[in-house]
Amino acid sequence: MKIRIIFTLIFFLSLLSVSCVKKREIKVESEQTVLENTIKEFVVALESADRDKVLSFYAKTPDIILIGTGEEFFTGYSNAENFYRDFMSNISQWKKRNFALSQLQIKFVDGVAWFSSKLKLGYELKGKPKEKNIRFTGVLLKEEGNWKFIQEHMSLSSLKSR
Repeated sequence: MKIRIIFTLIFFLSLLSVSCVKKREIKVESEQTVLENTIKEFVVALESADRDKVLSFYAKTPDIILIGTGEEFFTGYSNAENFYRDFMSNISQWKKRNFALSQLQIKFVDGVAWFSSKLKLGYELKGKPKEKNIRFTGVLLKEEGNWKFIQEHMSLSSLKSR
């Protein structure tokens, strides 16, 4: 009888531990999906040249860092606002804009996420088709249940892309 009770106890403890692992896997998967969607929505906002929408993805802190494809290096939310005001003015002149995100890799731990990806920008400027291949990386922080950019970097992958 004692053996039966011990085996029953071991069985139930095993079930309990397996169910906890499964719950964590589901949470990790859903968090991964939320991050993917956040980054994809950010790219859509860029493509549409929607400055306010783009800025809504950033933490409103003086600690954010934004590094562009050229000499751009900005810290702080207010500098990001200024950068995107000018940037959106430029890209709003681009016709037939198409921003395609690929090779998105995301990692996260304890409310901090980082990613790497490629971003292909296709557009028309002064009647001529243009294309830029960009490396796009960033760091996001979970703030009040939402993922917000605290660091973003875009770089051209070759001199041909300039």
